[in-house]
Amino acid sequence: MKTKKILSLVLCLLMLFSIVPLSANAASSFTPTLGYDYECTPGTVVIGWSGCGFKPYKVRIYSNGSNLLKETTNSLPFAEVRAIPIYPYTVRAYKNEYDYIESEEVVLNVDEFFYFTKTPKAVVKSDTPAGYVDVEFGVSFNPVGITIIKDHQYEYGSYKYGDRISVPVSDEPYTIRVAYGNNAYISYDFYALPDNTYLISVTNGTASKTTASEGEKITLTANAAPTGKVFDKWVVTGATVADATKATTTFTMPAANVTAKATYKDKAVTPPVATEYTITVTSGTASVNKAVAGTSITLTAEQIDGKVFSHWEVNGATVSDANAKETTFTMGNADVTAEAIYDDCECNCHAGGIKAFFFKIINFFQKLFGQNKVCECGAKH
Repeated sequence: MKTKKILSLVLCLLMLFSIVPLSANAASSFTPTLGYDYECTPGTVVIGWSGCGFKPYKVRIYSNGSNLLKETTNSLPFAEVRAIPIYPYTVRAYKNEYDYIESEEVVLNVDEFFYFTKTPKAVVKSDTPAGYVDVEFGVSFNPVGITIIKDHQYEYGSYKYGDRISVPVSDEPYTIRVAYGNNAYISYDFYALPDNTYLISVTNGTASKTTASEGEKITLTANAAPTGKVFDKWVVTGATVADATKATTTFTMPAANVTAKATYKDKAVTPPVATEYTITVTSGTASVNKAVAGTSITLTAEQIDGKVFSHWEVNGATVSDANAKETTFTMGNADVTAEAIYDDCECNCHAGGIKAFFFKIINFFQKLFGQNKVCECGAKH
């Protein structure tokens, strides 16, 4: 009897422990795997729990600590769950109905997760309104909402994923914002241009068209050159112009966008021709007859028999020494006239009568003895 009581007690204890959870606060943990690929359902990620070390009775996957995303008894060691890039994931791997091991938190890498599976593209369908294009794109998640922005600032329209989006044709960029949470979105710029239509962007000039199809002939015209500049050449990316050195030129549109820039260079400056002014001299000479302003001019008075140089009278300039037979002045911005002024010579060699007779006798003997004198006026005796 005593043995039966002991066995009954042990059995009761085992039954008790089978009912009460033993691992509500499990001491061990593991790190779940988190990944995604092109085979995933858009908007989902794959979480794996093979690191828990046993085959779970069931698995519960949570976000943000307590938000149950999924419960599974799948025999596979992973499951797809909704992609949530804002909050962390945790996994509870159950050994039985009550005992579990809780994983560490893992967070979805937003930069790696978000990608456009199809770049936004403008297409024209049979029912697309005239002057509009339909926007097609694809993403790797289920968007909360879609917004089209015009010119990077004006909201054109809001849409749900799967809505038809039509926007007016424009050579200015649109931005498509695909939201994955409140105030959380990714964006991509695109141009609302039909197939085989490409942009032409011009700096310092104009093009005959801002968009064109492959094969069209486009004319480039440079703007007027800024002050002090002249047109130099075209710098073009994406196409070859007929003549890059001409302000107006052409190119054939390729199957790509084209950028063109008119460049300018300094205008060649021709030095102004300096004005020459005339120098007129009476009873003398000048070193030159014409000169530009700033030129140094030399005046020389003539030698006149019976006359003695007195001074210079000059109009249009100032001589350095008006009383010198040879003097200078600096040419100004005007014609110059100069006249040498003389006085009569009072030497006896120019006298008449008895004075002249005696001068000739004296002069005869001076020459006889080699004394060839010169008069004050410069005349030889």
